[in-house]
Amino acid sequence: NPLTDPRKGFASLPEALAQLAQQMGPLELHLFGNKSARDMLEIPGAKLVYHGPFARKGLEEVYRRFDILLCPSLRDNSPNVLTEALAHGVPVIAQSGTGMDSYIDSNYGALVDFHGGRSTDFLCAVSRICRTYPSASTAALKYAVSELSPEAIGAKYLELYEDLLTRS
Repeated sequence: NPLTDPRKGFASLPEALAQLAQQMGPLELHLFGNKSARDMLEIPGAKLVYHGPFARKGLEEVYRRFDILLCPSLRDNSPNVLTEALAHGVPVIAQSGTGMDSYIDSNYGALVDFHGGRSTDFLCAVSRICRTYPSASTAALKYAVSELSPEAIGAKYLELYEDLLTRS
């Protein structure tokens, strides 16, 4: 899908990122996915680095480049990119009011309304994560291991299955 696909929510970011650059200094934003000429944006104070889609085998290298993952999608309740970022120790700022609410807490990320919310919420979230980055990164990885690993998810499904059996 192109970067400008409305489902990705990218259109909501330029204004907030321009304000962030104004407040914190120059930014570097890495964008992954297919792009077209109309996807080429300019954000004052931000260097945009476009990458194509990435292969699974390059996943670790991709997440090494991230400081914070921004996930402004209104339509993804449980995007793979979110769980992959957490599993690589990358703090996440995600769209509030979606299924992502169940994944993100303030120890390793933030929930904000990218689509009509206050830009100060986004700015405060980035600032807080930057101030606490080492602990936020560690907390993201710990959460992924304890809650998102195949063993943890399997145990939850088994618990659900056993609960359903007792109700029958």
